[in-house]
Amino acid sequence: MIKFASWNIRGLNALIKQREVRDFIRVKSLSLCCIIESKVLPSNLGDVSGRVFGSWNWVSNGLSCTQGTRLIIAWDPSVLSLIVIAQHLQYVNCEIRIVGVERRDLWRALRKFKAFIDNKAWIAMGDFNTMLFPHDGLGCQYIWIQKPSGDGGILRKLDRILGNLEFIDKFGDASDFFEPRGISDHSPGILTFKGGKRIRNCGFKFDNFLTSHKDFLSSVEGVWIKQKRGSYMKKILLKMQEMKGVCRRLRNSYGCLDKKVTLLKSELDVAQLACDLDPFNDLLKEDVAHLLLAYQQARNDQLEMVKQKAKISWLNEGDGNSKFFFHSMKEKRNRNHIAAIKDSRGMVFEHDEVPKAFITHFSGILGTFDAMVNPSMEDCVFYRSFFNGISAINSTHY
Repeated sequence: MIKFASWNIRGLNALIKQREVRDFIRVKSLSLCCIIESKVLPSNLGDVSGRVFGSWNWVSNGLSCTQGTRLIIAWDPSVLSLIVIAQHLQYVNCEIRIVGVERRDLWRALRKFKAFIDNKAWIAMGDFNTMLFPHDGLGCQYIWIQKPSGDGGILRKLDRILGNLEFIDKFGDASDFFEPRGISDHSPGILTFKGGKRIRNCGFKFDNFLTSHKDFLSSVEGVWIKQKRGSYMKKILLKMQEMKGVCRRLRNSYGCLDKKVTLLKSELDVAQLACDLDPFNDLLKEDVAHLLLAYQQARNDQLEMVKQKAKISWLNEGDGNSKFFFHSMKEKRNRNHIAAIKDSRGMVFEHDEVPKAFITHFSGILGTFDAMVNPSMEDCVFYRSFFNGISAINSTHY
């Protein structure tokens, strides 16, 4: 099913509107979306379109506009191809073609199997013989060579070991390694991870958006004015422990922010549709205004919570936190994990032996710890040479 959509968004610079458009494209499974009255400056089109449309292609008439871009057309390149014929301040004329369906049987089968396994840990590994982006085939280790024994061969990374979000959550210590090719032109891939039960310790986490709660300051003051016995540090410790319960009660009053945003969005859609049918009803207009305010506040709280969890610098610039972003963060964390290392003698150390290998290596370079005698200034060679030179200069002057 191919779906096109157009939306007069009345400005796409606000983060909440960018997130709204992206969710709209995802929920409605669109293949093409035309944004009208985006009001985005041509210099900001790349950043805004990247946050909103992700890997989609897009065109605009920004060069024809003097006060911000009016039209942005974005489409899924795996479904459609688009050629611009003419563009103007008021329109963009283009030709759209539907892309062929090669190599889709595999993805269709994987989607069916994903529905079968539901929320279980799942991995897919092997030679996929394709790439999502051209740079995906490049890297420091090529695992497929077209001509292993000749010149001018093609080097690519076509073999993959992929795991879903449930697998990464359950086996966070998993690592993969591709061995030498041997007699083949492809490298064999090995996936290792620890089995057994994992126990997670859930600590206290403070959500920054709680500071905007109307009862936050009064709740903190109520705890802080209470008298506690003990030293100053013990008093602060007791008050901070009591503050945990207060913060948890305030956090529970918000409920699940994701479900709250979804519910408010549904209620806002219903209210706006009812207001469109009866535009002169003041009660419906008031309900729409209240729901819109509550929806925007819930969206902002959700964005603040996800920003705090991510702790990444470019989120401060306002990214909307897509599902792909969280997968990328988990991939980055696993990529930085050192599962095995080889020393100068060729010995391989894995898992718990890796830290010991580092200590042994740097101990041989830096040496071991020893109590160092701090020499007095009178015994310092630099001190004696410096002041002997000063004495010689003074005697010369006199």
